[in-house]
Amino acid sequence: MIQKLFLTLLKLNNLNKLIKKFFLSIVIISLFEFSYANNSNLDSLKSLLHHQKDTHRVRTLNSIAKLNMESDPKEGLKYSQEALILSKKLNYISGLNYARNIKGVCFDILGQYDSSLFYYQQALSMPLKGNEAFIGGVHSNIGLIYWNTDDYVRALNSFHKSVHILATTKNYAHLSNALNNTGLIYHDIKDYDKSNIYFKKAIQTGLENKDTISVMSTVLNLAINYFETKQENNGMKLLDTYDKYINQLDEYSQSEFLLTRAAAEINTQITTSTEIKLNKALALKEKIGHTLGEASVYISLSELYQKQKNYLKSNIYYYKALKYTDELKSLKKLQQVYDGLLNNYLELNNKDSIRKYSALYTQTIDSVFSEHRAKAFSKEQIAFKTFEKEKENLNLTIEKNKIQARNRLIVFSSIALLVAAGFTFWGILYRKKQKTLKEQQELVHQAVAETELMERERIARDLHVGVG
Repeated sequence: MIQKLFLTLLKLNNLNKLIKKFFLSIVIISLFEFSYANNSNLDSLKSLLHHQKDTHRVRTLNSIAKLNMESDPKEGLKYSQEALILSKKLNYISGLNYARNIKGVCFDILGQYDSSLFYYQQALSMPLKGNEAFIGGVHSNIGLIYWNTDDYVRALNSFHKSVHILATTKNYAHLSNALNNTGLIYHDIKDYDKSNIYFKKAIQTGLENKDTISVMSTVLNLAINYFETKQENNGMKLLDTYDKYINQLDEYSQSEFLLTRAAAEINTQITTSTEIKLNKALALKEKIGHTLGEASVYISLSELYQKQKNYLKSNIYYYKALKYTDELKSLKKLQQVYDGLLNNYLELNNKDSIRKYSALYTQTIDSVFSEHRAKAFSKEQIAFKTFEKEKENLNLTIEKNKIQARNRLIVFSSIALLVAAGFTFWGILYRKKQKTLKEQQELVHQAVAETELMERERIARDLHVGVG
């Protein structure tokens, strides 16, 4: 996680992006604390593996992977893969899901977003009842992937899912992170009003759950909103209010808060303590061995001395940062460093260095432009293909509906014809029956009449014989 944090920090050239990646590191780490023991002793955990079997071994492997993903994501992938394989053999769904999620985090740290997204989605493929907090956390992680790739619609959708799940299940311990994520999306699309609403909800939720790290990260994000909307006093007042919590943070989080607080001051109003904060942050970074973090501090120190017109000292730290940006091959960060050095040498009127860094700066601009253009073209291709696919699907749907409507018409017409034919046939049979009945009645009447006539004739004959 630390590697991912500073890889991304070295690609940013404004305070907003700096805060954005600081929050990202906190979210991903905290998602696992509710599932596995908070044991930082890797050696003791590894020693347990010698005599552990079955699900206990899976849990320990996942714990080791989780602890390694911060400093060595490749090592985290190794242990999470072993946990994944063993979980499949044991049909241990919970361990399998956690292993997949940890692999997703490791790939995210390494910048392999497609692989990361695959494992996050796999972690959601077999949800377990009563594990809603984990599901909400995975949705939040998926949102972070979409966020990192500037797919704000999908990111917002994932974060909303996370907020809904965590709020519904009353998992307030992680709800503040999801709220903060959602606020950051609205910040990126410049909807500051909605962003502030989510940030304030996140702070309130974090305070209620005594989640200091979450509160501090959200405070920094809310302060950025104030700075970007020209409410500098509100931003600095907010940061001053929460300074008291800094001692409750671990060394890494302390260094990040000091770094971002100093960056805020550099971009608004430099104070006598700005340099002190950066030096404290640098000392903490050196103590915990995060060289990429040192590079981030070097950049902020360069900007500080540049604003104080101490160009030679600014260059010293730009060159220190340049060493890391060269290693990382970050075009955007190289552009920022070259721009800073060019401005310094313009002030110093060093013509040779001006020509050198002007050429390097122009070269990186062209490279960055080409990179952006390629990405934009790729996005346009994807959007066009998506549109064509949706259009094709729509046409298929319309055609399918027409066929279904035609089939329904044929069925209904056939039924109507059958009913009409049935009634007609019944009518013919009824009339024929009535005619036969009438004929039978006429025959009966005729027989009765003939019988009556014969009887009268017989009676008349008898009377005649009697008289004679």
